[in-house]
Amino acid sequence: ISWISSRDGVLGTGGSITTSTLSSGTHAIIASVTDSGGKSASTAISVVVNATPTVAITAPASGAILEIGAATTLTATASDPEDGSLAPVVAWTSSRDGAIGTGGSITLSTLSAGTHVITASATDSGGKTGRASITVTMNATPTVTITAPAAGSAFQPGAAIALTATATDPEDGNLGSRITWTSSRDGALGTGTSLTVSSLSTGTHTITASATDGVGKTGRASITVLVDATPTVSISTPLTSAVFVQGETITFVATATDTEEGTLTSGITWQSNRDGTLTGTGGTITTNSLTAGTHTITASVTDAAGRTGSSSIIVVVDVKPTVTLSAPTTTAYNEGDTITFAATASDPEDGDLTAHIAWTEGATTLATGAGFSTSTLAPGSHTITVSATDSAGKTSQTSVTVTVDGNPTVSITAPTTTTVQAGTSVTFVATASDHETSNLADSIVWSDGTNTLGTGSTFSSTFPEGTYVITASATDSASKTATASITINVVTP
Repeated sequence: ISWISSRDGVLGTGGSITTSTLSSGTHAIIASVTDSGGKSASTAISVVVNATPTVAITAPASGAILEIGAATTLTATASDPEDGSLAPVVAWTSSRDGAIGTGGSITLSTLSAGTHVITASATDSGGKTGRASITVTMNATPTVTITAPAAGSAFQPGAAIALTATATDPEDGNLGSRITWTSSRDGALGTGTSLTVSSLSTGTHTITASATDGVGKTGRASITVLVDATPTVSISTPLTSAVFVQGETITFVATATDTEEGTLTSGITWQSNRDGTLTGTGGTITTNSLTAGTHTITASVTDAAGRTGSSSIIVVVDVKPTVTLSAPTTTAYNEGDTITFAATASDPEDGDLTAHIAWTEGATTLATGAGFSTSTLAPGSHTITVSATDSAGKTSQTSVTVTVDGNPTVSITAPTTTTVQAGTSVTFVATASDHETSNLADSIVWSDGTNTLGTGSTFSSTFPEGTYVITASATDSASKTATASITINVVTP
């Protein structure tokens, strides 16, 4: 028996042959035999040789761990010697979720949690099916949350910083014990849900808390914190609670230093809680424009890391009291006259200060209160000062000058005996003065009550028998007159 393929030709001889070389396609297989007489017989069958399609999953890689709910793209190739590309008819199934789609590439986000055997299969026109499978695990990434400190927090170097976080996983539950902490500047910091560190270096740190679940998926959370010393500001002038008069020039002096940057004095800015930003920057400024009242003056400076240090003092800007003198209205008086002094005083902050008025002449206090009267001022010029002091210790004052004109005085110094003999020359001597003119002798006028006997400090005369009252009078420049008298008895020898 000889065997022939309509596609491949002679295949072999004998009652049974085995071949693996038939080409792909439909074959008419003919078995024929010829006897010794030359007679032939044959029979034929039809067989089809068809290759199984080749299927390959190109993504994801087998063993991949994928995020639950994330879009997962599955791609595969499928080819067949007879039919060519079979990618459009690739069918995808999951050992957990069943049929999940068709085509050379599908994207889905509905794979359930767990391990899936993902199979891509393609069937050719001859009914032959090729398959490929991979194993993937759908697993959620742990959720990590940093609860303290707040993002953007700033700390002093060496400060104890409490780091706290939570970590959970849908499959593994609480992963708090697996949290690890790292700093972008300092590296590993420690582990656990709560950690306190005081050794962070100066600068900006990205602090990361991470936790890894049972299949190796890692969740992370990060915050940024600043470790930087706050600048130190010190105000040296004026002292706190200093009091100034409105309009007075006030000098403010301060210094500023920073651990990282050194002196920052030139960058100081000044603020008043009443008047806002003061004109000028740096360690020293002056102003005379502060409004009346109590001011909180703040000097502040900001370093390169954005940290601001400040210092404050209290200053009081006080309006001086107003003192108004209402009496006396004239300034010239005679010795012994009663002079009345009166004034009022008020203050924007304290109100009526009249009761606190002080009346002084030089260092001598004459009276207190709204006013006083006196008739004992000595002859001469007197400058009387009225002043009032408010609760802030600020004093205002005004003065008045009054002149007290003294009375002249006359004194007869001779004769020393009052009885003389008729015909004897009697010499009369007197002195006269007042506060303004020490010697008024030239203005002395002598009289006996009727007749003028002489002028000047002395004169001499004889008198007939009798009793005489001789008067010496003197008048000052203010037309004030003083007199002195002596009685002379003239007898016959």
